[in-house]
Amino acid sequence: MRYATRLTLVLLVGALCSGCPLDLSWLPWLNPDNGGGAANQEYTNADAAGNGGPTRFGGVPVAFDDVAGGEAEGEGGAAAEEPREVVEPDVIRRDGNLLYVLNQYRGLTIVDLDTETLLSQVPTLGYPRDLYLDGGRAYVLVGYAHNIFVENGVVRTNLASRIFVLDVSVPAAANVIATFDLAGDFVDSRLVGDVIYAVSAEFEWYYDGVGGGGVPVDTLTKQQSSDSWVTSVNIADPDAIAVVDTLSFSGYGDVIQATSSALFASASDWSTGRATITYIDISDPAGAISVRGSITVEGLIADRFK
Repeated sequence: MRYATRLTLVLLVGALCSGCPLDLSWLPWLNPDNGGGAANQEYTNADAAGNGGPTRFGGVPVAFDDVAGGEAEGEGGAAAEEPREVVEPDVIRRDGNLLYVLNQYRGLTIVDLDTETLLSQVPTLGYPRDLYLDGGRAYVLVGYAHNIFVENGVVRTNLASRIFVLDVSVPAAANVIATFDLAGDFVDSRLVGDVIYAVSAEFEWYYDGVGGGGVPVDTLTKQQSSDSWVTSVNIADPDAIAVVDTLSFSGYGDVIQATSSALFASASDWSTGRATITYIDISDPAGAISVRGSITVEGLIADRFK
């Protein structure tokens, strides 16, 4: 096709220079009667005839649906609803002259960039991973958050994930106003519209047998056991933040990606060298979620960019 295009340009330039008319109807990609024309064009151009719509090369009108690849809006119909914004998390956020920094040992720190002064520091126990700012609130998601409790006179502890909700409407007086615990260890999250979708997972290895004296033997087969959870938290009303839904699916969903209507979680199985991608429907703007299906692919997905 490149050779044909160059040949056409050479012939056109030659004709212009000589002042003689040039018949190019023998070229198949220009002549519909010679096996070419509109039927073979895979691109569109403006309507040269001024009919108000796009045309294929050669002036053949094209329906709007053919160009858009979908159903056109009918007369009097409403425009399609604008997709919800998808916000990815970070541990540093800037809001005007304020800088919010999330740190494992100092919690959430708020700094005034104009005066270069520290306004406040709020402890957020656990390993901080995600930070969002919205409506005078800061949302901090952490993993490895310890729960300490007494059971039968014995002090015990376990690991959990947690969402901290902080009131930062007055930065110098920031404080925690609510917390939400998540099952498993926190993996990743997205803020879509007015809903935070938090993914957490739990991973274990165990032996399918034991040796003498009940001690596990390394030569026995190890089995992988893992589960993941998605929790949706509606933050539309900063004074009535609430968990909307929680669902679980099998596999350690350690890589996620989101659109305005879907969340995809990839769980790698190192024993088979394959990955299962689960599709979670998050199209409900209020936060209701459901698993729509999954597919297994060869290879392991390294990160969310792959």
